[in-house]
Amino acid sequence: MPEGRQLVYSGNSGFANVHAYIHGFQQCCSAAIMHGISGRRVDAYFPRKENGVPYVLGSMKMDHVRTFKEWQDTRSMKTPMFAMPWDHAMCAVLEQLYNKAEFGQGGTNMYASSSYATKTWFMADRRRSAGSMSCMNFMNWLKDQGVQQVGRIHISPYRDGAHGGECKGAVYAPNLDAVHEFLQSRLAELNAHADWVFSYYGCTKDNTGNNWKGDEVAQLW
Repeated sequence: MPEGRQLVYSGNSGFANVHAYIHGFQQCCSAAIMHGISGRRVDAYFPRKENGVPYVLGSMKMDHVRTFKEWQDTRSMKTPMFAMPWDHAMCAVLEQLYNKAEFGQGGTNMYASSSYATKTWFMADRRRSAGSMSCMNFMNWLKDQGVQQVGRIHISPYRDGAHGGECKGAVYAPNLDAVHEFLQSRLAELNAHADWVFSYYGCTKDNTGNNWKGDEVAQLW
């Protein structure tokens, strides 16, 4: 059996990357608004083993990634074999929020200064389909994780929307220590899947990353 643990299977639907936006809350440095959550959905696949090590794997380093952003930049955006399941794609959004709340990183149009580490978060959205990357589903996903895992979120009942339909709003106060541990545990699952993929295709540090033999071939052209 290959080393690691397979997380994504051929034919699974996942996400190559996700996006979210953070804006300031006027006259309140400690608050921020998260909106515009979206993601590119892809179908995972695993070519037949006898095809050899795929070209894209040979160019990758086998070291474990340290953040969900790094996973997207170096793994899931390179090949659908590393597509993020829905839960892990939500973690990529939570990581962006965590970085702002803990370190003050990210965000535009912030009040007074973009370097503030905002601790209170506001979100709102209309009804959305299940399994999509959206603010509504992110709010509900945070609620499902529980207070001990990610902190406390209060979500309003559905209210009439301005253009028909229904919408909800939410206030979220993350438990940053718990969020950090939660994100690390989910990132470890992705890294275990990468270990499985590299093992399945017989990759080693001698034929991937900086030592990839394809670089020698490229120099001949």
